[in-house]
Amino acid sequence: MVTGKLLKRIKICSKVTNRGEKSGHIENICEMVEFIKLAPLVRELEKEWAKEIGEEIYRQQEINGCNWGRGIFKNAPSPHLADSCCMCYTEHVINHQRGRGIMLYIYYGDKENVINRSDIYFNSTYQDEWLDDELVREIILCVDRSRVVSAHLIESPVLGPIGPKDLSGGTKTLILMYKDKEHIFNATNCGDNCAKWILEIAKRGDLTICLQHNLDFGPGYFEAVVLNNLQMIHNMKELLDVIFELENAE
Repeated sequence: MVTGKLLKRIKICSKVTNRGEKSGHIENICEMVEFIKLAPLVRELEKEWAKEIGEEIYRQQEINGCNWGRGIFKNAPSPHLADSCCMCYTEHVINHQRGRGIMLYIYYGDKENVINRSDIYFNSTYQDEWLDDELVREIILCVDRSRVVSAHLIESPVLGPIGPKDLSGGTKTLILMYKDKEHIFNATNCGDNCAKWILEIAKRGDLTICLQHNLDFGPGYFEAVVLNNLQMIHNMKELLDVIFELENAE
């Protein structure tokens, strides 16, 4: 069967890649996808193949320590099959990462059941013990340049003595992202100085946010999934490419 031959080639290619012979591994993957041409490209079968191919590629990456990513599908002979494989592969990555609890999920645009007025929501829900948390104190110091003295007293270089309700909207949103895992918050309240803290919070547990603007996560490597199309990204260039695709699709 075509799928059996294809999966066998995936296993062979993953072992070659794992030995360090990385040059041309994308071409090798595209070559084995050519096996699909041996049978009619019926969409019902494509869907079945996509699931098996996506699962096997993800499994071989885990076993052999490969890091192929979504690019391996881009030259598949059938665009529909490429999209299907890509989606299955990303779903496996998402499910795996959800188990680890170390992933950032971003939804661009309006979304139901998202708290947009995090400033007001924070004022009515925050708890005094939150300000005893070291990460919360670091966020307040970095974003608002203010030092937590106690649960009810924060020293601001601009405003003087303030309370938690006087913190900036971005800081309040970050604290809610960290402390309230039952809700999704609109990160549009956050400026670029909040981006590194969003990544830090995501390292401590799954974090889903909603965005309506381009937040700069910096030049370094990071992992996130754009929920609009289930694309996994690893840097700002990839994120900007996804945003561009979403804008053009509207």
